[in-house]
Amino acid sequence: MRLTILFDAPYWVGILEVERDNYLYAARYIFGAEPSDQEVYEFVQRDLLALLAHMTTGLPIDSIIEQQVNPKRAQREVRKQIAQQGITSQAHDAMRLQIEQNKQSASIVNREQREALREYKRDVARAKAKARHRGH
Repeated sequence: MRLTILFDAPYWVGILEVERDNYLYAARYIFGAEPSDQEVYEFVQRDLLALLAHMTTGLPIDSIIEQQVNPKRAQREVRKQIAQQGITSQAHDAMRLQIEQNKQSASIVNREQREALREYKRDVARAKAKARHRGH
């Protein structure tokens, strides 16, 4: 079973392919706008079984003699498919930007706290020096 999500203008579409009993069954599900991970998960949980039940007509798969594939070639093919899918999503990029922004704001806050602590120590030292100078 394989679910491929792609942009088929103007909608995002999920194509489900299932191989059963030497037949290939396929179905299409229209997501509309670009689906988030949560929407895909909900689709799998809620609508996938109903979609599988609707797949009643399949095409026969020709019995092709499968040749053994070199493991390095298989790894290259997998890498190529992952690169085509674009593993980094917009959500991942947004989270990365949020983390960078949090780092910058944390460094600013830490710098201000260090400066405040230095000012406090300096003021305490000056007060002690004045007290010693006055002789109290």
